[in-house]
Amino acid sequence: MLKFFCRQSGQVITGEYVVMIIIAVVAITTMSLYIRRAFQGRLLDADRRIFAVATKAMNADVPMQYEPYYVVSISNTDTMTDDRTHILPDGNFSKIIDYTRTTRSNSQQ
Repeated sequence: MLKFFCRQSGQVITGEYVVMIIIAVVAITTMSLYIRRAFQGRLLDADRRIFAVATKAMNADVPMQYEPYYVVSISNTDTMTDDRTHILPDGNFSKIIDYTRTTRSNSQQ
């Protein structure tokens, strides 16, 4: 077997090693996505299990978690603009702008 490798030129063997390393890197990269998703799923499952046990121990009906998408939010914005324009006797122009914006917000979860 050693004689076989000695007869081969160095570039052929190097090319095969490069291809094998590329295949291994692609396989590890692809599998990392599935490993990460499995780990996150286990964490979510543990979180839900702990929450269920704690809710049962308190004898309370508590919503799972805060989700900003389930918030009812009402917002009113009022704008008032007061423009006063004056032409002075010497022909100059004067303009005063009073701009007021009021915002009222109410949020419920």
